[in-house]
Amino acid sequence: MNQPENFDLNNNFHTCRGLASYVENFRGLTMGVDLIATLYAGFDASSKMASLLGNKGEAEKHKRMALEYRDILEREWWCEDSAYYQTFWTEDRTFHRGEGVPFILWFGATENKDRIQASVKDILSKEWNVENLSAFPALLYRLGYFKEAYNYLTELPQMNRSEYPEVSYGVIEGTVCGVMGVIPSASEKQISTCSRLVSDSLTTEIKNLPVFGGYVTVKHTGCSVSEIENNTSLDLVWKAAFMGKYPQIEINGKLCQAAFSQDIYGNVYSVAEVKLPSGKKMHAQVPDTKDR
Repeated sequence: MNQPENFDLNNNFHTCRGLASYVENFRGLTMGVDLIATLYAGFDASSKMASLLGNKGEAEKHKRMALEYRDILEREWWCEDSAYYQTFWTEDRTFHRGEGVPFILWFGATENKDRIQASVKDILSKEWNVENLSAFPALLYRLGYFKEAYNYLTELPQMNRSEYPEVSYGVIEGTVCGVMGVIPSASEKQISTCSRLVSDSLTTEIKNLPVFGGYVTVKHTGCSVSEIENNTSLDLVWKAAFMGKYPQIEINGKLCQAAFSQDIYGNVYSVAEVKLPSGKKMHAQVPDTKDR
């Protein structure tokens, strides 16, 4: 697409110009599934921002456009017989397979649980370049595939081309958002934590994590004890989450009612919400670990 008049097949700035995908090495590509997923994510994010600003009309318009892209993805690009998403639409009006599926999951462009699980299986069955691999720890931790996420997280620094900037960012995000389960929400003045350590004998801590114009420190002891310190100027809401189903979670010695959620893999989480004042430190644990 968008080839200049003096097109030179050996000039990467010509062959990659105007590509409708991150993929640069597939001739004849006119649309990549990663672009459709990105368009969905862009309009969905725009809708949420408009909603926060009180612009209801703009929010509804962009949400509708996001869902139209999702409908195209689910209706046109999913191959029922093979249980995978097609990834390239070409100038000869045929589908081809290649890179792109991870972006569907990264941007949340599908909510179909069966198709998400099939897409993870599809991803794990292939070899990937380091740019794609860098996103896998955070993505797979989010979806609940902890073993696979940990493997990618620990292998990335040793891989060929590990000096690529995507790798360092991917390892950091895989650790902070994946292993530690730290997810902030500025619009809700809220921070979530969830330990995904593989053993209760392990302890991990992140000190002075920049967030909300200040810092937080998060510490997990195994999968059953979490601590957080709020060194920001804001009073926050702490969503303390633990893997497993617990009716109550003990926070600073007080039992709090827990809500339950489930990830794509089927892991169940127990979540309790509590106010976390500025400058304060709090401790949470599942009750049956109190005397360990």
